[in-house]
Amino acid sequence: MESPVDRRKALKTIGGLSAVLAGGAAAGVAADRYLRSGDSAARTEKPAPALATAKPSDRARGHGMITWAVETRKKLIALTFDDGPVPNYTPLVLDALDEEKVPATFFLVGRTLTRNPKILDGRIDRHEIGNHSWLHKSLNDLGDYEAVRTDLTQAHEAIAKITGREVRLLRPPFGHLGAVPMRVADGLGYRVVLWSQGVVEASFQKDPDSVIPYVVDNVTPGTIFLAHDAVNTYEPVFLRRLGPIIRQLRAKGYEFVTVSDLMAEREEGATLITTKG
Repeated sequence: MESPVDRRKALKTIGGLSAVLAGGAAAGVAADRYLRSGDSAARTEKPAPALATAKPSDRARGHGMITWAVETRKKLIALTFDDGPVPNYTPLVLDALDEEKVPATFFLVGRTLTRNPKILDGRIDRHEIGNHSWLHKSLNDLGDYEAVRTDLTQAHEAIAKITGREVRLLRPPFGHLGAVPMRVADGLGYRVVLWSQGVVEASFQKDPDSVIPYVVDNVTPGTIFLAHDAVNTYEPVFLRRLGPIIRQLRAKGYEFVTVSDLMAEREEGATLITTKG
């Protein structure tokens, strides 16, 4: 098994560098393959005021930023949950977070949110939300600039209408991010967020409790942790053990923050672990 140091190096490579911006799907495919292999991502957020009709506008900066961890000496971790909201497991996650009074960042799929608009009612005050696309298809496969822009804008508008928030974080489905999606994200003013550690439920089906030390022993300061609150095929062993995992990480001195709070906490002399193009 890879050491945490080797895994971190691999994730830095997967996160992008020139391949993300110049090479299309290659980096994203690598990230997806890495996750599927089984070795894969606080403070109260004050929601930004937003109209129900909020819509992102193109304001290209000519470069993009991708963040998958933050270099900091503080023991901070940002929990993130993808693919929801869904009736069976999103409430399970929210219950555990409420019990422990922990914030998280939820990357919402627009179409899924419109099918389950009531799940988040009154339950996301301490949490941050981000865009995880409308269709949950690889953005690299959608086609040209306008097709990608339409997908992300549709999700953005649905999230704003249902939650009242205008989101500024984007996590591309499967971590796939080529040149065209990166240009669209830049034009829409998004900061792209990947992850430095994650969990694949399928890897722990035979020994569910082993997910606890797997997570607790490998977290490092500045981790963006990837999990999913939409689990269709496997028993959600991580979600059902979220409470004990949070308590054990707290016992080790960790504090839970949103992704945006984590990015704001980098210390002098430290940097965001990012790539720009």
